[in-house]
Amino acid sequence: MELFIFKNVGLLPLIARYGLIVLVFCIFFFATQKEKNYKRIIIGGVLFWIIYPAILSAMQFFAWSQDPQTQILLTQPLAKETPIPAIFHQLLDREYGYYAFFVYGRFWLHSILLLLFVGIIGFLCKAIVRYRANILTDDERMMMVVSALSLSWPSVVLFFPLVFIFLALHSVLQVFVLKGTHTRMLPALCLALIVSLAFGHWLMPWANLQVLVVSSQMNI
Repeated sequence: MELFIFKNVGLLPLIARYGLIVLVFCIFFFATQKEKNYKRIIIGGVLFWIIYPAILSAMQFFAWSQDPQTQILLTQPLAKETPIPAIFHQLLDREYGYYAFFVYGRFWLHSILLLLFVGIIGFLCKAIVRYRANILTDDERMMMVVSALSLSWPSVVLFFPLVFIFLALHSVLQVFVLKGTHTRMLPALCLALIVSLAFGHWLMPWANLQVLVVSSQMNI
């Protein structure tokens, strides 16, 4: 049972990712109290990206504690020659310092960067709705944030340029082919999400986003 859990814990982001997407589209098409349900999904997504690295950190602690050769890594302070700012050396130059540095770089940094980026996008979308309400609907704003939460770092950075590229193409199609006067962001948002999920790993090197990949990043 223990081996099964260790081998399959990496499936949790995949389950959470597609679960978020299915839920948000169910809310969009079927729910009556949409805003309240969107907020619940966003809170759930944020909690997942906090709980998941915490689970991995606990599993790493357990794995090292079981082997006498790795038990020393749990109580070892961080080496002074590690190239990080001095203030972090002061925090980590003590028992469990190396372990804290290891799980931060391997498990937590990915979630921190993703949540910071999602927070910035959420703030910008809210500001756009507040001052130019005709650009984004509340549904599109909430779906933008949930879509970002369903992606990994740095695929989420690729997602937003794709949204505006597809929006521009949709606008051209709307004006010159469909003879419409107003373009909604939702089709571009859905297409950008699909492309990011399906082809993100291949598009990131092409877009020179490999530099944003976290060192020793978990495979999510």
